Amino acid sequence: MNFKEPLFTNVRSEALDAEVEVSVLFPNEFEGETLPLIINLHGGGDDRRSLAGSKPMYDDLMVSGALPRAVVASFSAGLSFYTGGYETFIVDEYPAFLNREFGVSLRPEDTAITGVSMGGFGSLKVALKHPDRFGVVAALEPGVLPHTSYQSQLSADNWWSKDTIELGAWGEPVDEEQWQADNPANIALENAERIRDSGIAIYLECGDEDLLNLHWGTEFLHRVLWDQQIPHEYRLVRWADHLGPSIPERLLDAHSFLAKGLTGGRLAPRDIALTDEEAAYAADFVNGVEFDEDAAPVYDPLSERGPAVLQAMFAPSLSRAEEVIAASPKFKRFE
Repeated sequence: MNFKEPLFTNVRSEALDAEVEVSVLFPNEFEGETLPLIINLHGGGDDRRSLAGSKPMYDDLMVSGALPRAVVASFSAGLSFYTGGYETFIVDEYPAFLNREFGVSLRPEDTAITGVSMGGFGSLKVALKHPDRFGVVAALEPGVLPHTSYQSQLSADNWWSKDTIELGAWGEPVDEEQWQADNPANIALENAERIRDSGIAIYLECGDEDLLNLHWGTEFLHRVLWDQQIPHEYRLVRWADHLGPSIPERLLDAHSFLAKGLTGGRLAPRDIALTDEEAAYAADFVNGVEFDEDAAPVYDPLSERGPAVLQAMFAPSLSRAEEVIAASPKFKRFE
């Protein structure tokens, strides 16, 4: 089981007032069933043809069972950084076209978005602005900066962003308010409650030797998400540059995360209900009851159930720790 060769066609966008060149991957034996959607945003200098290059990866993921049957869609966006009408195209027009023509699901829990570099920026910008439209987002080495204001980033060592801005992604002269409104860090700060409430799964990663210094911005965004108590997975990949030989493995990791999000994710181990035997074991531990060293173990701390038992065993200590943290400014998250 794998994917057919990409379908290349055009889609009319009213938001862009243009015909957008798109590409779509369908699973073999696709017969119009309602499938999840993965929107794959290309990086700067690339176009819709990049999806054809990704087909072997998607084939491997589907054959291995790591990825559910899904439709994967991309389109050409130049060096737009997915600003302006592209946001409406991604959120509304393109999914509506795929649903109308091919029956793709429009449910948020069935919709994922991902991208590398400029595509990573676009994925974060769109998903964090519209968390109720996506179940999962995975951004690799996204083109984000460690700044929340346009003026502060001008004095920083980020030559690539100055070049990009000069290309007119945010207009000429630059629309500073729009630049700040499109900044994923600002979006997370302003939209934190909606993002948290949506339950969207967020994956954020970058190499620690990124040519464009994008690890600075990625780390900054991670800290903003942490401050706002927005759950996410963050990875700083050792010895990884921008693109390069590490990317295939990193893409596989990101898409494994996407697949979990599309299939409902996983129940947090601490939320698993204890058996009566496990609950009694935890209660004995709390009450200082000595255990019979010759008795069979009640639970395996390395198993899926391990964290739930440990949570019960250390509940009083955890409660006291939370009280200390709440009372001490030293433990407050970054602001």
